[in-house]
Amino acid sequence: MTAGRSLKLAIAGRLSAGLCFATLLLSRPVQAAERLWQPDVTLLLAGLVVLSTALLLLYWYVHRRELLGRIERLESGIDDLRAAFDAVPYPITIKRGDGRYLDCNEAFQTLCGLPAEKIIGQSSSDIYPPPMALRIIAQDRLALGKGSAQNDEDWLQFAGQRPRLFSIQRRPLRNGVGLLSLGQDITLQRQEEVGVRLQSMTLDCLVRGESLNKVLKRLVGMVEEAYSDIACSVMLLDNERRLRLAAAPSLNGAFCQAADGLPAVEGNGACGAAVATGRRVLIEDARTHPWCEVLRELGREAGIAACWSEPVLGSQGEVLGTFCIYSYQAGLPTPAQLTLIEQVVRLISLAVERSRQEEQLRKLSRAVEQSSSMVIVMDASGAIEYVNEEFCQVTGYAAEEVQGQQLRLLQGDDTDDETFREMWNLLKSGRDWHGELRARKKSGALFWSTLSVSPIVEDDASVNHFVGISEDISAQKQSQAQIEQLAFYDPLTQLGNRRLFREQLDQELRKMRRTGKQLALFYLDLDNFKQIND
Repeated sequence: MTAGRSLKLAIAGRLSAGLCFATLLLSRPVQAAERLWQPDVTLLLAGLVVLSTALLLLYWYVHRRELLGRIERLESGIDDLRAAFDAVPYPITIKRGDGRYLDCNEAFQTLCGLPAEKIIGQSSSDIYPPPMALRIIAQDRLALGKGSAQNDEDWLQFAGQRPRLFSIQRRPLRNGVGLLSLGQDITLQRQEEVGVRLQSMTLDCLVRGESLNKVLKRLVGMVEEAYSDIACSVMLLDNERRLRLAAAPSLNGAFCQAADGLPAVEGNGACGAAVATGRRVLIEDARTHPWCEVLRELGREAGIAACWSEPVLGSQGEVLGTFCIYSYQAGLPTPAQLTLIEQVVRLISLAVERSRQEEQLRKLSRAVEQSSSMVIVMDASGAIEYVNEEFCQVTGYAAEEVQGQQLRLLQGDDTDDETFREMWNLLKSGRDWHGELRARKKSGALFWSTLSVSPIVEDDASVNHFVGISEDISAQKQSQAQIEQLAFYDPLTQLGNRRLFREQLDQELRKMRRTGKQLALFYLDLDNFKQIND
C-alpha cells in the first residue's frame, strides 16, 4: 500500500469519526424555540449517518482488500519457500523438541522412500534401524542441550539401501522449540580421500622400510574405516600354490584359521577362484553360492553375506595373491567400491613386490658380504663405492679408506700402467676383463690376485658401474713355483735338469733359425757325478 493511499484511509476514518461525533452533539435535547427546525436537523443527522456509514464501509472494503493482498503475498512467499525447501538436493528435516518430525524436504523423502504424510509426526525410531536411531536421538539431544550448531558424521542406512556416510549439521531453532538438520552424502568424497591417504601411507611405509605385514594391515584397516559394513583380507600365494593369510584384522580367529592354507583352486571360495582364474570374482550371496561351501558355516557365524575378491598381479602378470572384501549385506559392490578395490590391489602389488625385492637384495647383500672372494663395486669413473669384508681382511684397508679411491691404489711394482689402460678400455666398451695382478696391501706387502671386472649395463646400454671379483692366489702361486722348481731343476744341485735343457735348447734353435745367428753348445761332463745325483 502506498503512502498516499494510507493517508486517504486515515482521513476517511477520521472524517467518519468526526461525523459520528457531530451527530451525537446534534441529537441532544433542544429548547422549545429551536424545535421549529426539527425536521431539518433530522434530515441533516440522517445524511450524516448515511455518509459516515458509507465512509466506514469504504474504509472496511479498502482495509479488507489490503489484508487479502497481504495474505495472498504471504501464501505466495510460503509457496516459494516450500519450492526452494524441496529444491535443495540435500535432505533437510525439522523436528520438535520431543524429536518428532515437523517437516522434511523431498530429498529426505526420497532417501526414506516415504511420503511426507508418513514421516511427519514420526520419530527417528520409526524411520531408522534401532542402533542407528539411538545414535541419531542422542546427537539430536546433544545439539538441543548445547543450544548451538553441531556438525557430525554418521553412517545412515535407509530401507533397501546400503549404508552411506553423511555429514550432518544440526542447528536448534529459536527458544529451543525444535531442531533443523541438514545432511550431505559424503561417501564418494570420503572414498576419494581414503584413496589418497592409502597411497600416501603405503609410499611412506615403503620409504621407511616397514615390514610387509604391517603395511598390509594398515591398508586393510583404512579400507574398513571407509565403510561400516565390511571386513577385508589379504592372502598371498606360497610356493605350493596355497593361500596364506597376510592381513585380516576384523575377521574372527576361527574363520582366519580355516581360510589360511586353502589350495588356490576354482571352487575354494572367491579367493581361490580369483587366484586360479586370475580374474575378479564377485559372489553376491555367500550363504547360498556353491563355491563358499568350504567356509559357509564359519562365514555365517562371522555375519558374512557376500564376498568380492580381486587377484593381486605382479609387474610381469603373475598372480601374487588376492584382496577380498567381505560384506555383511548380500549384494554386489558399487562402482566406487570397485574403483577402491582396484586401487588397493595396485598398492598391495607394489608393497609385495617391493618387499620381495628387498628380501632378494638382503640375501644378495649377505652373500656378497660373507663371500670368500673380494668384491669391489666401482662407479663409471672407476672410483670405489663398495668393498666387502674379505677385501678388508686381505688388503688391510678399511672400507672407508678405499671409498672414492681408484683401483690403482692396489697396483704393485710388477704391474705396469699399460695393464690398467687395457683393462679400462675393454670395460668401457662393455666387455669383461680377466687377469692376474701383483697387488700391494696397505702394509706394503705384495700378493698375487686374480681379478675379473664386469660392466653393469643398464637398459639403455649405458654403463654406470663396474663390479670386480678378486681372490688372493699367493699360496697357489707359491705352490706353482715349487712344482715348476721340482719339474725343471735338480733338487740337489739346483741346476736345470734334462727337461729344462730340452725346452731351452728348442727355444734357442728356433731363435737361431729365425735370426740366422749361430749357436754354441758347451758340454761339461763330471766323472762319477751320476752316482751321487741319482
